Formats: sequence, structure tokens, C-alpha cells
Amino acid sequence: MKYFRVVPAVLLAALLGQTAAGDQVKDLLFDLQVGKKDVRISAARSLGNLHDRRAVPALLELAENRAENKDLRREAAIALGKLEAKEAVGPITLLAVNPDEKADLRITAIEVLARMETAEPVGRIAAALENPKDKDQVRAAMIGYLGRFAGRGVFPSLKLVLENQKDDWKVRIPALELAHRLNPGATSAALNHVILNRADDRRVRIRALEILSSAPVPEVTAAVIDVAGDIKDRDDVRRAAIGYLIETKEKQARETMVNVVDNRKDDWEVRVKALLYFPVRPPRQWPEVLSGLISDKKEKDAVRIAAFGALTALKGNALREQAIAVLRDGNAAADVRAAAAEFLGECGGDEAGPALQEVLTTPTKKGILGIGGGGSARLREACVTAVGKLRYRPAKEVVDFLSRRDDDVNVRRAAREALERL
Repeated sequence: MKYFRVVPAVLLAALLGQTAAGDQVKDLLFDLQVGKKDVRISAARSLGNLHDRRAVPALLELAENRAENKDLRREAAIALGKLEAKEAVGPITLLAVNPDEKADLRITAIEVLARMETAEPVGRIAAALENPKDKDQVRAAMIGYLGRFAGRGVFPSLKLVLENQKDDWKVRIPALELAHRLNPGATSAALNHVILNRADDRRVRIRALEILSSAPVPEVTAAVIDVAGDIKDRDDVRRAAIGYLIETKEKQARETMVNVVDNRKDDWEVRVKALLYFPVRPPRQWPEVLSGLISDKKEKDAVRIAAFGALTALKGNALREQAIAVLRDGNAAADVRAAAAEFLGECGGDEAGPALQEVLTTPTKKGILGIGGGGSARLREACVTAVGKLRYRPAKEVVDFLSRRDDDVNVRRAAREALERL
């Protein structure tokens, strides 16, 4: 008998709960219509969280009413998205594409459409994207939506945007990214034009080159090589072009890269970037060009350091003598000498050992080996490491001393590691 008394009680509680929920929706709908601004906003938010479709008509009327407060309309649109009201897709789409609406409200409408996971508005949003007079932040949001739901059918709209040089880069770059993802082959002509056009926004040109580095299009290779070798073009764009040639290991760029590296009138940062190309595509005439770079005392330090780095990667042991001469040059920058030491550690052979030991046994300005501020810790560390790699045992005593007494922790660590090899 107890069982039969419990069941009606449970049913009664459920019924009362449903009635309470129904009353709550009615109360919120009342607040939505006649309350103050903050009350109405709170009511709209609560109605979305209750997931009761009876709220859809009132929320939809509110979202469409341009005479209403913007924040209230935005909250109503968000609530409709939570309710997954299919009948709201059209009105919210209209809100999203209407250039007369506030930008933040339109962006919210686009986000709501994305949350509803509906592809129905793709065509209208793609068409609205083509308007260059529309607000840039809204158009960027449109591209974000299209990136989730659109197919190749929206490519013409994206292409129109990315080809418009007068359009804002904040819109053109995402349009470029999406267009290339949807149809990389069809973007080749547009990318070719963007890359070669010096008058175009540098940010768009650089991003185009970065995109191509990860997804190369053979048709634009010639344009990229032209930009990389054009001393009159922007340096940052040229570095991006060289980056593409490095990533793709483009062998056709070899002669251009040699000319860039060999031209002392060119920007040093561009030349340093070009040096990174050669470990992936070594030129036949490379040793002659490299010899001039590492030995020329008038050359920029950064270029000489990068040249040693490339030479190390290439295992170019034909230039040991020049590297030893640089290492022994007390007037050369310490970082350049350190780069020479690193190269000799990889490619130096027995003849490099005495030069490395000579640097390590040269007293600092205070006359004490490796202690004080007169010497370069960076240079000592490079020499100690090189001695260890070459297993040059005559330097063991000085290495042992530095492992215990040098004033730089990195030198001491490198010396201990070298001792293990010796």
C-alpha cells in the first residue's frame, strides 16, 4: 500500500514543477515586454536558458525591431540561437547582412548563425561580403562563418575581396586564406598579382607568401623569385619570399640567392635570410662566394656569422684556413670569432686545435684566464665546445681549469661536457 501512496506524490510533484516552470516563462515574457532595460535583458537571457519555445515569437519580434535597444536585441538574438529556432534563421541572417545595423549587433548575429550550425545563409553572407563599403570587422566575421560552412561556391566572392587592393588588409587576408584553402589552384593568378604588386599592402603580400610556403603553387614560383631578388622591393616582403624559396627548396632560385648574398649594397637582413637557402640547395660556386663573406673585415658582422652558420650546415671544410684566420683575429667581433669556432668544431680537423687553444689561453684584460669582464664568455664557450668535439687533448688542462674557475656558468658547463670527450 505504501507504493501506491508514493506514486501519486511523485506525479503531483512533477506536475507542480511543470506549472512552476510555465509560470516562470509567463513572468519572464511579461518582464521582457514591460520591464526596464536591465530587467528586459535579464529576461531575454533567462528565456534562452530555459529552452522553452513559447518564448520564440516574443524574442524574434524583439530582435527584428530596430526601434529597440541594441543590447536588448543582441540578447534576444543570442536567446534565439540557444532555442535553436529555425524560424529565426532568416531574420537573424537579415540582421547579419544589413549594413545599416550596428557592427557589434551584426557580429553577434553571425556568431548566432554559426552556433546554430546552419549553412542556409551562406549565399546571402557571401554576397554581402562583396560590399567594400561595409564595416571591416563585420566582413571579417562573415569570412569566419563562411570558413565553417561554405564550399567552393563562395570562391568568386572571396576572390573579389582578395583582388581589391583598396580593400582593408584585415578583410583581404582572411579572404585570401579561405580562398586558398577552398580552391588553391584557382588562386594562383590572384596570388601572382598580389605578390608582384609593390603598391599593394605589404601585410597582404607577406601573408600570401607565408600561405604559399605551406601549400606551394608552382605557377607563382617565378613571381616569388623576382620579388626575392628585387633590391627595390620592400625588405620584409623579400624576406618572406626567400622564406618561401627555403621552405620549398626551390632549385630555380639558386642564382638569384647567390646574387643577393654577394651584393653588399643589399639589406643585410635580406642577405642573412638568403644565406639560409644554401644548406638546402648548395650552389657549385658557393665556396668562392663564402670565402669573401667570412674573410672580409668590412662585411657586416651578422652576415659573416650567418655565412659561418651556412658553411657549418654544408660541412664546407675547404675553408678551414680562412676560418682559423678569423678566429685568431683579435680585432674581429667576438660573435664572429665564436661563429668561426663553432664551424671549426664541426669541420676544422687537427689543424684547428692549436688556434682554439690559443684563444682559451689568452688572458683577459685583468690578466687572469677566463675570470673578469675582459674576455667574451660567448667566444670561450664556443672554443671549449669545439675543442671537445675535435677531441683535441693538448687543451685538456685549460678546459679543466675553465670547468672549475670560469666566471660564466655556460662556459663552465661547456667545459665539463668537453672534458667528458677528452
